[in-house]
Amino acid sequence: MKKFYFTLLVLFVCTTAFAQVPILSEGFEGSQFPPAGWSRESINLSMYTWFRGAALYTTDWWGNHYHVVPPQGVRMAALESDINEEWGPQDECLITPMITLERPSVLTFETFCQYGLPQYRDHYQVDVFDATGSWTTLWDAVEQPNAWLNQFEEPVSIDLSSYQGQDIKLRFRGYNEAGEVLTYSWFVDDVKVLATDTIPDSVNETAFQASIYPNPVDQIMTLQSTNEIKHICIYNILGVKVKEIAINDKKAVIDLSGLTPGVYMIEILSNNQQKIIKTFNKK
Repeated sequence: MKKFYFTLLVLFVCTTAFAQVPILSEGFEGSQFPPAGWSRESINLSMYTWFRGAALYTTDWWGNHYHVVPPQGVRMAALESDINEEWGPQDECLITPMITLERPSVLTFETFCQYGLPQYRDHYQVDVFDATGSWTTLWDAVEQPNAWLNQFEEPVSIDLSSYQGQDIKLRFRGYNEAGEVLTYSWFVDDVKVLATDTIPDSVNETAFQASIYPNPVDQIMTLQSTNEIKHICIYNILGVKVKEIAINDKKAVIDLSGLTPGVYMIEILSNNQQKIIKTFNKK
């Protein structure tokens, strides 16, 4: 329950502080599944494909038991492993409606998923269908550098800025490349596509300008402004503040080595209370 109210607070901060209305938002709470405009594809048309799940107990191939609870609301998208091998190979896709990206954007979602174990030849991946007419993989859980089970602990963010000006679809695909069943189950919730070119407060923008570089940034970012900067705040894509620094200068060098890779927003406040918000990618 605490996590539920925390999620509501984060969404409130995100939509008020950054004036964002999601381009796509799906929490799988409705009675229809797939949701309107979404679709499913299953190689075997088996019962072990994506479904609308509530809190449940699941077991992986090795007999480990897990209690999976949706991070927000009471429902989530679920893809359970066919550990009894009743239907053969699993290749299961959950596909969004067509989305028009008129602005630089990011995909975010919560996930319960095993990371970093390619030896089982499973793939829990997010693909994009773009103007080329083909699917391209943007993210794969097994290719993550650390082997761990993300139990809705760390949201995933995927930069979609390179697809600005295109109509795209996104696909959550779970499959085994050896033609077997999946070793682990996969759960997804709170799927959002958000514009990252946020709208700053109504100020005289010509009187206060700032630049950040490089972008994307690895560890060190330089901030330069036409006015003296009072302080900066950095937020992750969910609107949670992750760093705040007093500057009191027109130029600053900021150490971002402690941030995990992803999309962030930097709020720059001048000494006369003017504000600029910019986005950047942390490698």
